[in-house]
Amino acid sequence: MPSLKAIVAARRAEHPHYSSYDASFTPCTAILLQRWQGESCCIPWSRLARVKCASNDADAPVELIFDGVVVVIRGHNLAALVEKLGAFKIESLRELPTEYRAMMRPTEPFVTEIDIRPPA
Repeated sequence: MPSLKAIVAARRAEHPHYSSYDASFTPCTAILLQRWQGESCCIPWSRLARVKCASNDADAPVELIFDGVVVVIRGHNLAALVEKLGAFKIESLRELPTEYRAMMRPTEPFVTEIDIRPPA
């Protein structure tokens, strides 16, 4: 009979868990933004001016307005991240392909696109 550790390892191998973000229990000094195609960008939280979610809809995009750059995050259940973003408790956000969505809990935040651009 396999051990519990072996059973858990086998199930994790069958159903890997991917996450669109890494959270911290304490405020972080910067946020790492990772695009699916490999581009990444690290922005210090000290440059954050505003976190904006235009709607109560769970799938509404979230805007992070930094000094000199605007980051628009699109995906599902992103409203759940707004409070953590405002408290600087997100270490990283990463885009994931839509087929990864099926491997996650339906209520978990899922980032499909990170758009980094200069302010308007």
